[in-house]
Amino acid sequence: MKSIIYLLIFIGLSFEACTPKSNSMKNKKDNISDLQNIEINIPFRVLESHTDLEKYPVIVFLHGAGERGNDNEFQLHHIAKFLQDSSTQAKYPHIAIFPQCPLDKYWAPVSINDNVWTVDSEGAMTMPMQEVEKLIEQVRQHPRVDTSRVYLAGLSMGGFGTFDLLCRRPEWFAAAIAICGGADLDKLKEVIKKPVRVFHGAKDPVVPVSLSRDVDSLNTALGGSFEYFEYPEGDHLVWDQAMEDPATLKWLFEQKL
Repeated sequence: MKSIIYLLIFIGLSFEACTPKSNSMKNKKDNISDLQNIEINIPFRVLESHTDLEKYPVIVFLHGAGERGNDNEFQLHHIAKFLQDSSTQAKYPHIAIFPQCPLDKYWAPVSINDNVWTVDSEGAMTMPMQEVEKLIEQVRQHPRVDTSRVYLAGLSMGGFGTFDLLCRRPEWFAAAIAICGGADLDKLKEVIKKPVRVFHGAKDPVVPVSLSRDVDSLNTALGGSFEYFEYPEGDHLVWDQAMEDPATLKWLFEQKL
């Protein structure tokens, strides 16, 4: 009798050892919230999806100059609430990542004189953008990130940053959105076939609309894939209008590498 009991115990232990770990154990190991533990030298926030997916699309959003700092909060002032809204997440479940640029720094190598923004065509990658590059590089390594659907977007200073990083790492992004920004046109030629949507207000008093019009002219001349949207009565604050247009996210999430 004892030998039979020992045999049953042995069989039970053997079965347990051979049984695959549960999904909960796997998800614990590959928890998407682990992205917030990435170590870089600027603050960033990871806004998780409301939906459990095997792999997530990711939007990296670059804020404007007014949201710079180190509180890891103010960079969420624009767009973040819309992306986290339950109706948005129901249609387009995704992860959104919002890095924060330090005060007196910029995402892209630009200069501003008399409120005129100029892109430094010879400029090296800025310190904040180097940190964003490190961040995205590690995000792409996470097993639950869909690397074929990583998107880049930004407004104002972040619009410049979007063009800058897209030119430096075009292989990383399925598509991009640049709102009231500007670009180095010579470098932009190399990515003119990428899916990109550009938005600007015609009456922008901060970043001249001519910068986005120049991008559109280049795109037309080279037969590129960029799409340009100009708001005739729009000023600088057109990002809500651009991002909340139902066609914008529909288009964005259709893009894949």
